[in-house]
Amino acid sequence: MIRNGVVQDLVLLRQTPDGWVLGDDDEDVALLPNGTDPKQYTEGDTVNVFVHRAADGRNMASTGTPKVQVGEFTTLQVIAIDQLGAHLEWGYKPDLLVPKAEQKKEMEEGRWYVVRVASDERTGRLYASSRIDHFLDNSTLSVQKGTPFSCWYTPKAHCAFQ
Repeated sequence: MIRNGVVQDLVLLRQTPDGWVLGDDDEDVALLPNGTDPKQYTEGDTVNVFVHRAADGRNMASTGTPKVQVGEFTTLQVIAIDQLGAHLEWGYKPDLLVPKAEQKKEMEEGRWYVVRVASDERTGRLYASSRIDHFLDNSTLSVQKGTPFSCWYTPKAHCAFQ
C-alpha cells in the first residue's frame, strides 16, 4: 500500500509520456513526473520517494524529501497567509497549509510554529495543525528512566515530544 505523506521505496513499473509510474506489491501506483529528477532509471529499479496526493486525487512522487512527514512534529515558518489559512515552508512544493480551523491561535507571517503534519481522511490532502494537544497522549509513557529525549516548549502545552 502506498502511504501518503511519507518517504518510501517503490518500484519503477513503466515510463509514460508524463513520467515514471511507480508501484508496490498491492498494485497501488504513483507518478514520478518527468523533469523532477535528473537521474536515469531502468524499469524494475527501486527508488526512494516522497508521495503526496495531488488535487486531482492521483498519487504523485518526488525524490525530494520535505522537512517533516505525516505523523511528525516540527517547527516551521509561516511564509504566507490567505483566506484558506497559513502556508508553511517545509522544503517541498506546494507549501504546507495550516487551515484556519487547525490553528490554535491566528498565525502570523514570518513567525515559527510547532505543528504536526496529517493527511485529510476524506481527500488525502496533506495539512499541518498547530493544535498539537490533540495529538499528544501522556496516559501511557513509553520512555524509561534515564532515556534521552528532545522537547519543545510551547505556551499552554506541557511538552511536544520528538
